[in-house]
Amino acid sequence: FYKSKFKSACEKADSIIAISEQTKSDIIEFYKVKEDKIKVIYQSCDPLFYKLDNMPYRNEMISKYKFDYPFFFYVGSLNKRKNVHILIDAYAKISDKTDHHLVIVGDGSKQFKDMLNKKIADHKIEHKISMFHKVPSDDLPALYQLANVFVYPSSYEGFGIPIIEALNSKTPVITSEGSCFKETAGPGAIYTKPGNIKDLADTMYELSVDSSKQKELSENGWRYGQRFHTDNTTKTLHDLYKNLIS
Repeated sequence: FYKSKFKSACEKADSIIAISEQTKSDIIEFYKVKEDKIKVIYQSCDPLFYKLDNMPYRNEMISKYKFDYPFFFYVGSLNKRKNVHILIDAYAKISDKTDHHLVIVGDGSKQFKDMLNKKIADHKIEHKISMFHKVPSDDLPALYQLANVFVYPSSYEGFGIPIIEALNSKTPVITSEGSCFKETAGPGAIYTKPGNIKDLADTMYELSVDSSKQKELSENGWRYGQRFHTDNTTKTLHDLYKNLIS
């Protein structure tokens, strides 16, 4: 039903907005749309993520969440495609040789959350993993800024806004090869093979102990992320609307 619905919408539309080159390629492949009908306009993130100099705000979050340790950070829904179960397995491989904890923010089905909790218990790493299913959006920018490394091991995304949030927070990123990830994270990330536990574990550990690499990714990622600033995305969208109605 949805395949038919989307195909019809693509055929009737005067212009199609794709949120990434990856999405544009998918539209061409699956709906046989002519390339010149599709305009790539990137998404942005909440302007709250642009504020990096509010130390009292960060200290408030440290106190609220009791983050008195360095940590890897994940934000996103909890489902199989996001590979959070792989992230937990990877972290378990290095948990005894790093002082970094793992903080997971996201929600999903009870069945999937139960599976994640069982996996954490089986690895006996409950004391080093914190999972929050409901975090106020106003708290997120500080949590990103406090994180040492943002890990986003998803298999596939249309764009990946949490990566943009990390780039704007000057937090180095580990994400997956393929899909849209190189397009979204650019030089602000290290890329690992999707679903490969050892590759992810090794990369997490190596980045956690390499402060100079963290700084390099942080600065390169922040600069790259400015192309997704709301000023740029809004102007591009406005120009498209003007052209359509003129």
